[in-house]
Amino acid sequence: MAAHNIGFTATFQPMSTPPPPGSEPEHPEQRREGQPPPETQPPPQSQPQAYPPPQSYPPQSYSPQGYPAQGYPAQGYPSGSYPPPSGPADAAGYPNYPAGYPGYPEGGGDTAPPENDPLVPADFGGWFERVIGVFRRSWRTLLIFQVVLAVLSAIYSALAASFSRNLTALSGALGPGFDPNAGPPPDLVAAVATAGMITLIGWGVLCLVVAFLAPASVFVVIRDAEGQPAPLGEALGFGASRMPAMIGWGLLAWILTSIGYVLLFIPGIYLSIVFGAALAGVVAVERTGIGRCFALVNPRFWPTAGRLVVYFLITLVYLVVAHLIASAIGGDPLSTTTGIVQAILLIPLGITSAGVAVVTYAELRFRENGVVTTPALAAELAR
Repeated sequence: MAAHNIGFTATFQPMSTPPPPGSEPEHPEQRREGQPPPETQPPPQSQPQAYPPPQSYPPQSYSPQGYPAQGYPAQGYPSGSYPPPSGPADAAGYPNYPAGYPGYPEGGGDTAPPENDPLVPADFGGWFERVIGVFRRSWRTLLIFQVVLAVLSAIYSALAASFSRNLTALSGALGPGFDPNAGPPPDLVAAVATAGMITLIGWGVLCLVVAFLAPASVFVVIRDAEGQPAPLGEALGFGASRMPAMIGWGLLAWILTSIGYVLLFIPGIYLSIVFGAALAGVVAVERTGIGRCFALVNPRFWPTAGRLVVYFLITLVYLVVAHLIASAIGGDPLSTTTGIVQAILLIPLGITSAGVAVVTYAELRFRENGVVTTPALAAELAR
């Protein structure tokens, strides 16, 4: 108790009372005659002000105790984490940033695309409209590509039909009267081996042609959408330049997708959506690999999957109808005539597939970065 009282009395200070009027001590300088009292004496003109005007200070943030917070003032310092661009602008008209920084400013997300952009849709309905627009603009050049594929597909179908017939004949020769010690007829074995080898080679050639024409189709679709000329020779030259990369990345994508279907099936569906939506555009426009496909598709996987699933269902119905028509014309579903008719009927589907690939890729690029529209894609092709 005593300690408490000591502490209290030590901290208690009685309030001081002002001195009575007239008892204030005179200022030393007021002892001279003729000087006014201190209350009315103006300050000397030569005495500087103690503080500059408040507006000369930059705004600062203060802590709860009233002291300025650590850090820089709110104004007067540049914002952002990138250094200023240097060098001339690139082909798309954007400044060249130092190495390690993106060439386009950040943006995208839910930003609405330009209404008149021919490749970038704003919603699901716009996606359908732009796919149809690709068909209307670029069908002439894409028709040439699809006719080449149709001829090769017809040859491949004929070889596959021959291989199937030889297998049927082989199974008949190996019926109940077959002697295991005698072995199958040599001519039949040679025919089956030849048909199988030719079919395998034909499948490989068909894949090579697809790898050649896929980037050429991307070139034609983007150039036509931008209103620039897309000559056939220039498109074929572009396809040839991107063909090696398309073969390598396409083969890897096919292997991964096949493994996904064999193992759990669902990974195969996921990889089909990722590669089907972005692989052609990534290889042809950005000149990168399949890792970029995941970076583009994953942030918008479900909208992209919805678009491709709807297109897949439409394609499935179209394939069934085309097969029924071809079988009705050719008679035998495995005949050469049926294969040729079916290949011809699939030409419109091939042209539409090119539009689906490019429009889906353009939408993904815009959603990632809101400045990447059709002019920017056309500029990237010209690099």
